[in-house]
Amino acid sequence: MAQALLTSIDFKRRESQNYRPEISFFYISKLVNSIGSKIENTLKSQRLWGVFLLGFFLLNYPFLMLYNKDLMILDIPVLYFYIFLFLFGMILLSRFVIKKSKNETDA
Repeated sequence: MAQALLTSIDFKRRESQNYRPEISFFYISKLVNSIGSKIENTLKSQRLWGVFLLGFFLLNYPFLMLYNKDLMILDIPVLYFYIFLFLFGMILLSRFVIKKSKNETDA
């Protein structure tokens, strides 16, 4: 993509004697806009970011220390049980968001 933008420099300038290849702000902004147009800002992506942030905060220090006890559930320490159950829940929640978004139109 960047090569295509660089080759789109005016060819008449190339033929002149004092040709100096330079990348100006115009070419950089054109490149950034072409990349940005490929990243869709849809309702699905916003929901997935919400799922990510929920997972980030629930796997942080204060919540993990709530389950750092000497208890066992099904011969598994509570902390490990919480982590595996939480990751399974996050996978199901992500799947639900993706499946639901396929059926909806973006608002």
